[in-house]
Amino acid sequence: MLLDDPYVFRAVVDTLQMGICLTDCQRRFVYWNRGAEQISGFMRHEVLGRKGTESGICHYNAAGTQLGDDESPLAESIRDGKRLESQLYLRHKAGHQVPVKIWTVPIRDEANLIIGAAESFQFNDTLSAQSRHHSTLAAHGCLDFVTGLPSHNLTQSRLRESLALFSEYHLPFGVLCVQLEDLSQFESAHSSEAMHAILHVSAQTIAHVLDATTFLGRWAEHQFLAVIPECDRVELEKLRREVHRAVNCGGIQWWGDPLSVRASVGWAMAELNDTMDSLLTRALPDLPPAADPVAMPGPRAHGSPED
Repeated sequence: MLLDDPYVFRAVVDTLQMGICLTDCQRRFVYWNRGAEQISGFMRHEVLGRKGTESGICHYNAAGTQLGDDESPLAESIRDGKRLESQLYLRHKAGHQVPVKIWTVPIRDEANLIIGAAESFQFNDTLSAQSRHHSTLAAHGCLDFVTGLPSHNLTQSRLRESLALFSEYHLPFGVLCVQLEDLSQFESAHSSEAMHAILHVSAQTIAHVLDATTFLGRWAEHQFLAVIPECDRVELEKLRREVHRAVNCGGIQWWGDPLSVRASVGWAMAELNDTMDSLLTRALPDLPPAADPVAMPGPRAHGSPED
């Protein structure tokens, strides 16, 4: 039968949107499909014949700790001979972290000896809906051109709307304020193009941590603002920790060098009689008032090392 043809089988697997990879017992990649390329950003010629960290494929747990090759799901499945299901963060080639769900199984030969492992992984399916929403905002000129997030003006409008709903209907919400530290020094040391790249990666990292109900936008040159509806203090503090971990674990490769920045993340729940300024002052004291003009950097240069 045609379906028994291994070339046909391989062609079918290669077109699946889910990431699929195979390794030998030394955890060197021997197969990497197009879905894996799309999710990770790494092309197959960059990973085949190499171990995970050798090729740049890195995973992080919920605490923000990078897993070594011996701690990866593939290594564990080969070592213990068990099927595994994991929730981890995959570091994209562009530098941001992507939450992924991973299924890993050992591969055995006819003598039942383990000869490698297979892994499939996928990210949240809410990303497709977010992509459509992103396209709509872009068509109406509502996006910040450096980060790809909603602009300062649109973010300010969303915050004003949330405060009005809270005042009239007492619908709870909170805000997260993310500030990248020492970005001026970063720009002086590495160029404005590198600064734009780290801003873009940080924005995408934050967006992947937050769910589809959260509004995330650009607030100032070095700052992002997230509006989280229907949350409480415990949930907001948990999100703050997750965002802080993800941004501080992220970074970019710039002319072969790993670059990163540190971030401060503050939060506050809306209270009665809050204004935008009073709410933001509690969340991050040095956040500029809503009425202040916001200086934004110019457009990201094309042809940067990681484009």
